[in-house]
Amino acid sequence: MSHDNFVFPSLEEMELTDEELDLVSGAGIDLAAFAGMDLETALLSVQSQRAKLIDSQLQSLQGAAQSGNQMDMLRLQSLTNKRNEAFDLMTNFIKKMADSRSSILGNMR
Repeated sequence: MSHDNFVFPSLEEMELTDEELDLVSGAGIDLAAFAGMDLETALLSVQSQRAKLIDSQLQSLQGAAQSGNQMDMLRLQSLTNKRNEAFDLMTNFIKKMADSRSSILGNMR
């Protein structure tokens, strides 16, 4: 089923908890940028941002490993986990929106 007609909701329409908003904004994700995007474009954008993040995190981990500072590596790993959690949250949210849309369309038939 195509999701071409689905438009990503505004920040207010997402109804995210304060904790979810903090997690997503802490990961550097600008939710307002997704408003008005179609579902596939939003998902591709999240996946692209995640790939870039993973690349930068790998480079940072390599730098931390070379410096041998164990505390820096632990802190970086913690931040990496938080950012990955935020991207997972956004990906799951977008998928749930797609599933809801599919369900609504299925019920209309």
